[in-house]
Amino acid sequence: MPMPEWQDQAARRVCERNSSRAVIFDPTDHELFVVQARGFDWQLLQNGSVHRYRDRFGLDTASAHLADLDYVVHRLDAGSWLDVAAMHTALATALSFPGYYGRNLDALNECLGDVGRYSYGSDSSSAGTVLAIAGFDSLLDIDRPTALGGLDIFARHARLSGHAMLCLIETVRDDLGKVGGTDVLQASVAEFPPDPPEPFDESTIIEFGFQFYATADEADDLALRVESATAPILDEIGRYCTRVDLASERAGQSDERHSSSSRRRAPGQDLYEISIATRGVGDRNVLGERIFEAVTGFRLPFEQMSETPFGGPLLADALEKYPSLDQA
Repeated sequence: MPMPEWQDQAARRVCERNSSRAVIFDPTDHELFVVQARGFDWQLLQNGSVHRYRDRFGLDTASAHLADLDYVVHRLDAGSWLDVAAMHTALATALSFPGYYGRNLDALNECLGDVGRYSYGSDSSSAGTVLAIAGFDSLLDIDRPTALGGLDIFARHARLSGHAMLCLIETVRDDLGKVGGTDVLQASVAEFPPDPPEPFDESTIIEFGFQFYATADEADDLALRVESATAPILDEIGRYCTRVDLASERAGQSDERHSSSSRRRAPGQDLYEISIATRGVGDRNVLGERIFEAVTGFRLPFEQMSETPFGGPLLADALEKYPSLDQA
């Protein structure tokens, strides 16, 4: 699998970062500039220094990408702040402000200038400095002028700093206006958040099916291998049972080439469905991922995988196929 652009950019970054007025992106070196312009950080920096994410997943993912690009990332959670004083305390701790820090916006203005000069909370050998604030809506509810004032101060110093400075906030608000003369734009990440939990219990049987081109003997052997691959996982769930069947004509039993893998059926082989069903307690989303990883980890040449839950009136159908699962 090719390396993601943001990670490739991290591996190839060769900018000089030792000066307090170093060039963040160098347009005089075309090849280097092309590499930089493809980076995850450039997609943010070209549109400003303060960006908002609508959920914690986006904020955390963006922060991780920037950390991989050698940015110093300071993570804060405004959801735990009870007042503005808590904000200043958290900032002072995260950015290593001096003990005489005044806990007000004037003091923040002065200290953020020092961050830009690598005195506090930054490192000249890094790619830049990131302040990632989760739960920013809480601070807006406590004191909106102070919350936006802090962002404005950050944006103005980021614009004047000789190194990259980014402030990422988690908020559902889209009415923040301008900070440092620039709109606070909503940003995104390419990844999708994990699926929410989908628990199941004894009232549901989960069946995983795998299609293989095989002879009858090969199908029996593959069934044993599928069971060996998945047994350690299914033992944690409860009971399980394996079954081998010829795939139906509708499923492509007579196809010479499988539509999913383009693998050809060898002489003497048919399309078999090797199924393994489990009954117990678990999470469908987690279980499905683990089963897929286990079978692929054994390098078993299956054509495609299916997952079918049997609950309610359909439970009887599953028990007819897997009668051993009816026993406690």
